[in-house]
Amino acid sequence: MLCGGSTKSPLIKAALKKLFKVSSEIDPDLSVSVGNSMYAGKSQIVQRTPKYIGILVNGRFKTVVEKGTIIPTSKTIHVKNKSPWDTDVDVQFYQSNTLMSEPEHISKVEVSGLEGHDLEGFVVIAVRIECLLDGTISANVSSGGKIYQATLSYVDSVKAASEPPLIALTRKANAKLKDRELSRLLNKWDKTQDASLISKMNKRLVACRKK
Repeated sequence: MLCGGSTKSPLIKAALKKLFKVSSEIDPDLSVSVGNSMYAGKSQIVQRTPKYIGILVNGRFKTVVEKGTIIPTSKTIHVKNKSPWDTDVDVQFYQSNTLMSEPEHISKVEVSGLEGHDLEGFVVIAVRIECLLDGTISANVSSGGKIYQATLSYVDSVKAASEPPLIALTRKANAKLKDRELSRLLNKWDKTQDASLISKMNKRLVACRKK
């Protein structure tokens, strides 16, 4: 099989055929794309968090989920109320690209009726963050047997940063092609993350480009 831009030259094809037993009957672009699809279909797709996710503790950002953590994941930390004898607390959730940059606010959980304060007026609060494959983050704050839950309004960068390159390429190409079958496959991918769809998308993309 001949593959590569320069091998499309008739002169080079003829010269290589004299030196080696090569075939020019197979479409090189299609064979490479199918091979990549087969490899991708057998590979394990790993998604990771693109940012640090955490809360503010005494005015400072405290990481709960590290940047680059494999999704899905869940992490829990324990903090105390800021002021003694507080019964109402707002837990503010933030995300940050780096530990040195200004964190971006994404949501909050309002906690009311705190009980079980120690002698100094403080109570332990458990903060749990769970990052899901669909790009959403669920959070809950618990104290004294009470659980307060929220689904954070997280940015779409989770999907963008964690998608296989071929999926991102297909999305970009289909923005111009507007192919119905590609759109259907992409929608199915968003719902199932089925690796077998990668091969189908690649074949469809090659077919669209030949039209």
